[in-house]
Amino acid sequence: MEAVDGNSISGISLLFSKRISERGNGGVEVFAVDAEGEPEKVGLLGAAAEAVVWKIADRIGIEIAERIEERIVIKREWTLQERVARSIPDLLTVSSSSATDITADFAVHPDQLHVVPLGVDTDLFASSTQPRIPGRIIAIASADRPLKGVGHLLHAVAKLRTEHDLELQLVAKLEPNGPTEKLIAELGISDIVHISSGLSDAALARLFASAEIACIPSLYEGFSLPAVEAMASGTPIVASRAGALPEVLGPDGECARLVRPGDAAELIKVLAELLVSPEQLRRLGVAGRRRAVEVYSWESVAAQTARVYERAITRQLPVQDSAQTVGEPC
Repeated sequence: MEAVDGNSISGISLLFSKRISERGNGGVEVFAVDAEGEPEKVGLLGAAAEAVVWKIADRIGIEIAERIEERIVIKREWTLQERVARSIPDLLTVSSSSATDITADFAVHPDQLHVVPLGVDTDLFASSTQPRIPGRIIAIASADRPLKGVGHLLHAVAKLRTEHDLELQLVAKLEPNGPTEKLIAELGISDIVHISSGLSDAALARLFASAEIACIPSLYEGFSLPAVEAMASGTPIVASRAGALPEVLGPDGECARLVRPGDAAELIKVLAELLVSPEQLRRLGVAGRRRAVEVYSWESVAAQTARVYERAITRQLPVQDSAQTVGEPC
């Protein structure tokens, strides 16, 4: 199978269109519709049938936005998604947690929703032949916001450094002189917290593979691609029991240790335990890698997406066929 971007619905749709062509099921038009509600025709194989499948973004609560302009943008996008979602027969979303939220927020029927997770390049994100750096913890924050729980992790790191030799690799674009930068300075941990942003996929994969632990302290996640990237890298995870994280990672102790969201004391306890438990780290890493390959590889995600398209097309074809036979001579 040729490489396809498992994080791109267009990439998977195009791959699916090619599969349809190879099977000889011509006459199918496949559309993908992005989170803005704009359709993108990704494969045109005829005009006998048309299936519309929409990938809807994770739920983003308006209450999360802290600035007026952000609230306006989110409200506008939310309204557009709500209007479009009700008219699309098949909706893709990334987790059951998001599906539940979308059903409630957009008033769509649960049968419209199909859960297909984001995918990861399990060849790029993989364990390294180089040994992991003892005490290295990695965390990814897509936004410098309290929702990501970085403050709780920083408090945990400040406490743990008194008894453990550790460092935190924080991949995030922080606001200059913003709350996170100020907290790092106040806690006196600037020497062991290393900030980076704008990393290439290859650089991020190397960083994951070098860490002993990946931490995801978010208070809510509609999915969490860093969780999947960490699992693929064989990096043990400590994550909040919040949003879709338990769904993505599985039960506590299987591929990750789960803690109460916002509970710095429990986070400290679990991290301290793992830092001195090489066998538990090894077991979590192996299990996470296996889960990533089986559930979140591009091949797996493409197959799951293809099944949704096949179901949508199958539902449309009989209607098209019967319409064509009306009035035909015997």
